[in-house]
Amino acid sequence: MNHEIIQIRPASALDQTAVAPLIVQALDDLAAKYTNSHDPLNLIPDVALFFVQEKSMYSYAQTLVAETGNRIVGSVTAYDGADFILFRDPFIQHISRKYGFNLPLVPETEAGEYYMDTLSVTPSQQGKGIGAALIRAMLQHAAALKQERAGLLVEASNAPAKKLYGRIGFIKVGEKQLLNSSYEHLVFDLADL
Repeated sequence: MNHEIIQIRPASALDQTAVAPLIVQALDDLAAKYTNSHDPLNLIPDVALFFVQEKSMYSYAQTLVAETGNRIVGSVTAYDGADFILFRDPFIQHISRKYGFNLPLVPETEAGEYYMDTLSVTPSQQGKGIGAALIRAMLQHAAALKQERAGLLVEASNAPAKKLYGRIGFIKVGEKQLLNSSYEHLVFDLADL
């Protein structure tokens, strides 16, 4: 059996082409809603544009990547919930101008929570523990930043993702509606690391 070595490292702006599609894959239906279309892939150029900006919800500065050889196979983007509005608003203004996006938004996170915005693994590499490794690296990063808890939203109907997060130690603390979809709010107490 061939076991490829997976390395996790901070992303750089040079990772834009590989990571933007991963972020859009994680956004899935939200990406289609952002562009007022049925095709989430329409959002890739916009995510790529914001990936190279430091103060963005999809920035390389908030992203860790998993790679094997010279190929990026996964990413996780997370940041202090206190920065959510600062990071989100420029992106929302951009897609509002470009695509006419105008659906009501709710805060996805808040101060005091290190928010995992997106997690994605290349389809051919799923089921190999890469997602779990990225989450654990993100949790270690959050703990090093002296954060007390990490949180995320997971689509209520996404049983495999909820199972993964539960195995790692996330617990459900509530529910949210985001762009007409139901999500569960899960948190991880970083003191448990």
